[in-house]
Amino acid sequence: MFEAHNLNNRILLLAHVPFGINENLLYKFYHIKYEQKLLSIINQYSSNIIMCLSAHRHQDLFRVYSSLNITMGIIGHPSISPIGYLSQPSIRKYSYDRKSLILTDYEQYSLNLHAAERTQKDQWTFSYRFSSWYHQSKELTSKNLLQLIYLIRTNSFYLKRFLLTKHYTEKIVLTNHRIVQTLCALTLFNFDEFMSCTRVLEKKGVQYDNIAFNNSLESKSHTDETKKFWHEKMKHLFHLYDVDRDGSITPIDFEILADKLSTLVGQDDVKRREDYANARKTLCQEIMRADANLDGKVTLEEWLNFHENLANELRKPDTNPEVLEQISQRINTAFNMLDLNHDGYIAIDEWIKTCEFFGVDEKTAEKSFHQITEQDKLEEDRAKQLFFEYLKTDDPNHISNCCLCFL
Repeated sequence: MFEAHNLNNRILLLAHVPFGINENLLYKFYHIKYEQKLLSIINQYSSNIIMCLSAHRHQDLFRVYSSLNITMGIIGHPSISPIGYLSQPSIRKYSYDRKSLILTDYEQYSLNLHAAERTQKDQWTFSYRFSSWYHQSKELTSKNLLQLIYLIRTNSFYLKRFLLTKHYTEKIVLTNHRIVQTLCALTLFNFDEFMSCTRVLEKKGVQYDNIAFNNSLESKSHTDETKKFWHEKMKHLFHLYDVDRDGSITPIDFEILADKLSTLVGQDDVKRREDYANARKTLCQEIMRADANLDGKVTLEEWLNFHENLANELRKPDTNPEVLEQISQRINTAFNMLDLNHDGYIAIDEWIKTCEFFGVDEKTAEKSFHQITEQDKLEEDRAKQLFFEYLKTDDPNHISNCCLCFL
């Protein structure tokens, strides 16, 4: 780290034994004297550390060390060897930005030894992708990991997903006491503070539902609650496109929609009105892919089936390239229709105008814009990423839900 600091380089810190506390067995991994010495070194060179990757626990988990202005994420990895309670050895593949070297995502693969013994074939299968599993559209930085921990502590959806990846190979029932200990260990490295945290939460009567695990990750990936939210979101979008309110989407709806939207740029802008006409044709072609029986109209049932299959495909680590090309065309068209003056980004006034067109009041529209960006404009890449996430996410709290009117 000293050399990296002098050369102004950034590094990944690899540690076999992680910092902090084993919340399952209630002991610290390091003697306090040595851990304090380690943390003082971390404090000194924190600006050079991208992330700390650790092992030893044989569990899929993470935590964040923070002190004053220092934040360092620590990501634990499940074992590649079937030790103890682990029945599925795992391999993790990280992706990163080649310029900044910042981690952007990871994919996890596992080997079911019981199935391998039965079939005599070693089949490594995809378990999950970090960004999709936790509904994260940002880079995998220490600060963003700390924000995710906040969601885990305050939102049952994220809590269950974190606990599931940590314990899914075990056959156990997590009690309220164990869950409280897990939450406290996410950021508290001092043992006395950790114990105090567990006592305070239990004294307050904070209750979490007991969670049973039975060697399954896939079956729990989508809860009834999130499925219901996703369906309601897609129904709302269907009704936005069903402009003439006849219960189905047809090319006529897109003619009406494009004609109405083109008024946002003024009647005298002939070129822009032509652009809207072309965009309408493209968007119509993409949306009409949902017409399963090819009768010239898309019913609500066809719409939901089409988008459910689309969302499932987009969540895969190896999404069909043809599907990606199709959805990119749709997203590009949606952006071009929102970028009223064709300057390459969506300004706040363009956002508000379009929202109001779809019946959203000005204050709500302005609030949603500032939730998405701190600037006075929404860059093209950011907008398109949000549109993409909107179509596949079933997370009620995902920021892309602010894009409800635009796809």
